[in-house]
Amino acid sequence: MTDVNASIRVEPNGFLGYFYRASIEQKMDNVDAALDDTNEAIRLKPDYGLLYSNRGSLWRQKGDLDRALADQEKAIQLEPQSASNRVERATTERYRGNLQAALADFDGH
Repeated sequence: MTDVNASIRVEPNGFLGYFYRASIEQKMDNVDAALDDTNEAIRLKPDYGLLYSNRGSLWRQKGDLDRALADQEKAIQLEPQSASNRVERATTERYRGNLQAALADFDGH
């Protein structure tokens, strides 16, 4: 974590430091801190779908499935060919109990 924090100090306007720190925070179960860093990464690079997909995963982890789905929809809008974005949306749809939508994403439709 020290290296990532140093990277952010050196390049505070780069999204990658926040992206990596959010990943670490999520693994440490510090979801709120991970959301803060992901929000900052999105502010710095709003056209990068993976950031929205990751934030959707964080919202899902917090139990906010509506926000999770909205972010995963945005990720797919930005990167429609990304299979991982569709898997994330399918997972959220499964949690919401919408198995038909989940299966459609898993099938690639």
